[in-house]
Amino acid sequence: MNFLRKYLIVIIFTIISIVGVFYFSFNFDMEKLAYCIVGVIVFPLFNPICKLVRLDLPLSLQYLFYFYIFGGLICGSSFGFYDLFSWWDLLLHGFFGVVACYVFYFIMAKVRLIKHMNVYTLIFLMISFTLACACMWEIFEFSADFLVGSDSQHVKDCMEKGQLPQHDTMTDMMISLVGALLTSILILIDKKHDYKVMKALYLDFKIKEKNIEEKK
Repeated sequence: MNFLRKYLIVIIFTIISIVGVFYFSFNFDMEKLAYCIVGVIVFPLFNPICKLVRLDLPLSLQYLFYFYIFGGLICGSSFGFYDLFSWWDLLLHGFFGVVACYVFYFIMAKVRLIKHMNVYTLIFLMISFTLACACMWEIFEFSADFLVGSDSQHVKDCMEKGQLPQHDTMTDMMISLVGALLTSILILIDKKHDYKVMKALYLDFKIKEKNIEEKK
């Protein structure tokens, strides 16, 4: 029962991905079928692989990854949310800013640097890390467009609308920055309450870490 409660989201996302596999198989849409197959593989295997390589990710961080992959890969690319909702891409980029901030927090806590950091230093580094990740993603998209002739950065769409060619790229990065800034504001508020929220989100990892040290 505890397992079902912890991984209900994973089960739901996997079932939806399986439904997508059958649906797009019958419609011979190979690209969307491939996205759903990735979902069927990633959702149930992500946690076991983390355990296999001894990467103890907090359950809350795993959930963020699950929602981000589901929103982008399954809803966005497979079921056409990018076309149905003009704001879907912006929402995911904003959410990416939140995920990147929490990943950085996890890394700093993992190497035990959090307690030595001033909150403003932490926020500055979080924002810098988020922008670096957003930049790397845009470089990846540009490289993919250059190599295979695609237009994932919507350069043609931007120029047809009379916008600058880099409009989509810069918008994506700025929205990721907004996500990071909102996360930073929440951390500042949380600081006034002795980091109760961040400690709660990080609690499952700290319990695992404590158990490992006790075994030693």
